[in-house]
Amino acid sequence: PLSPFSLYIDCRESPMENSRSRSVFVDIGLRELNGFRVRKRPFFADSELTCREIAGVAVEHEGIRTPPLAVSYCKTSRNSQLFAVSDEDGYVSLFNSSNKFASSASHQENTENARFRDWVAHYNAVFDISWIKGDSCLLTASGDQTIKVWDVEENKCTGVLKGHTGTV
Repeated sequence: PLSPFSLYIDCRESPMENSRSRSVFVDIGLRELNGFRVRKRPFFADSELTCREIAGVAVEHEGIRTPPLAVSYCKTSRNSQLFAVSDEDGYVSLFNSSNKFASSASHQENTENARFRDWVAHYNAVFDISWIKGDSCLLTASGDQTIKVWDVEENKCTGVLKGHTGTV
């Protein structure tokens, strides 16, 4: 069964399309550059639709899974394989998508292979994230009504934007 915590699921009408193993980064890049045609939006109860998980990572902390809320890839070419994921518990996790995942690996094994840093960015859900300053900093927008600026290399908050009257 497919996990609701997978970050990338490839749904095609033919299971033979694109069946060779590549990195998540290569697959996403090819999809963005070339796209693929579908007759309609995928509906998971559709018996004609075949889904296969290319690489799933679990968004979990201390063994507790939590739904991812935002994903953002680095914007510079030298770091384009790195991406950040925010979640409902206020964590931000950094992953390297250039790692190849074994088809038999579990979500937890893939996570251990790809995640290289995580931290509590807010004590509320982080609804959006964005890379800035040549991918050296992240902006995090939270349900605590703040936006924080994070120095990713130093793993510390360098600024807080307050004054919002609702979830950011």
